[in-house]
Amino acid sequence: MKNWIEKYDVPAKALAVLIAVVLWLYVVNFVNTDMDMSFRNLSPSFTGSEELLSTHNLAVSDLDEIEVDVVISGARRDLIGLGKDDIQVTVDISKITEPGEYRLPYTVKLNFDGGKVTRKSPNELTVKLDRVTTATVPVRIKLAGEVEKGFMTDEMIATPSSLTVVGLEDAVSKISYAQAKITKKTINASVDESVAYEFYDDKDNLIDDKNIRADYSSIRVSIPVLKLIELPLAIDFVEGGGALLKNVNYELEPESIRVAVDSTKAVDSQPVKIGVVDLSKLSDSGQVSFQITLPEGYKNVSGETSVVADIEISGLEKQRVTTNAIEIINIPSGYVIEPITNQLAVTLRGAESAIKKVTVDNVRAVVDLESTILTPGQHTMTAKIVVDGVDGVGAIGEYKVVVRVSK
Repeated sequence: MKNWIEKYDVPAKALAVLIAVVLWLYVVNFVNTDMDMSFRNLSPSFTGSEELLSTHNLAVSDLDEIEVDVVISGARRDLIGLGKDDIQVTVDISKITEPGEYRLPYTVKLNFDGGKVTRKSPNELTVKLDRVTTATVPVRIKLAGEVEKGFMTDEMIATPSSLTVVGLEDAVSKISYAQAKITKKTINASVDESVAYEFYDDKDNLIDDKNIRADYSSIRVSIPVLKLIELPLAIDFVEGGGALLKNVNYELEPESIRVAVDSTKAVDSQPVKIGVVDLSKLSDSGQVSFQITLPEGYKNVSGETSVVADIEISGLEKQRVTTNAIEIINIPSGYVIEPITNQLAVTLRGAESAIKKVTVDNVRAVVDLESTILTPGQHTMTAKIVVDGVDGVGAIGEYKVVVRVSK
């Protein structure tokens, strides 16, 4: 250890450091040398600003541009460690009553003893005062990102849809809208989140003014993202009039439509039924139109609103018979029903082998009055055509009879 101390001359070096410190303390505390210190970009405070706002609805604009440079002279020991917080720049605006640009004097006060201001720049400050105003601006949503192939966005909703902003008239008047931005690289699922917003003018330039205030600090953005699918269409048939499902072929135009739906509800393989055809009311092959009504949650993207079904009925024959067998059943107690219609011409349909077996004695028209509210007088009633004794044969169309009701 002794050798190391001697080798590096530690005592001599320590003594040199100690002497230097003592000399510095002596110079600072006992040698009364003066010095100058410069301070740049000092921000002033404004006397009377609160009263000016409450009384005349005025406030200082362009605060960031109002700055003062000062030079302070004093003893070195007084100025060492001095900072901007020790200097107070004040402008009196309490006498102003109208908006405009004013050249005003200012004062510089030092919050310590032993120094004085020897220079300040500028000599006067240019202060602009503007009216404080409010405005309501709409909220727009910007979606930054690519919607994945096979998906689409639905109507985007911002909550709130508008903002009430408060600020200096010059700044507020430039605001055209507030923009809430959703940033995602790839979009394939619905968005529901709160985001910050920014103000823009009518030329889509950003307005960066920290003095503008609004009634909401963030915007709730909801963007439904839907999956695009090809949805098959279909129709149902009710057997009747001698026609069975095996006797029917049909084609739809269009056979499918392009729709958008929440991905959790999208089922590509299941057709949507758009209508029902009662075969007893369809006498021949032909076309039937249907309006497209989609299940809840489905959005029609391709735009077709109707479908034409080209229906072909095959393997059946027709026969026309006239029957006078008209029956009225389930007549309410106390009523007398008298048929005025004496006979009906009925068109029958069925397989050729079955049609050949039908005679007029097999056919009757039945009027069922169950659940019918009767009033005296003549009324038209619906009749059901019954073919007795022959399977696979039925009547086509609707049949009416006129009856007289009395009590």
